[in-house]
Amino acid sequence: MIKVIRKIYYRFGLDENGVAAVEFALGAPIFFALVMGVYDVSNSLYVRSVLQGSVDAAGRQASLENTSTTEIDEAVERSLGILGSAK
Repeated sequence: MIKVIRKIYYRFGLDENGVAAVEFALGAPIFFALVMGVYDVSNSLYVRSVLQGSVDAAGRQASLENTSTTEIDEAVERSLGILGSAK
């Protein structure tokens, strides 16, 4: 019985076929999770930057010009058009 187990162990233990596929299966999910995390963080920083710029522009417009709140809201919506519609 021990000879059979030892024979099977040596046969499969020394076989290196499929090692690359196993390594890819173990490493790919981690790599793709890191890539998606980097994308998510960079996208949120981009959205935050665009939002901050449009709020700054609206505040500047409200303080310098004699405009109504409707015009300011429209200016903010126009500047946020680059982010796409949330509707």
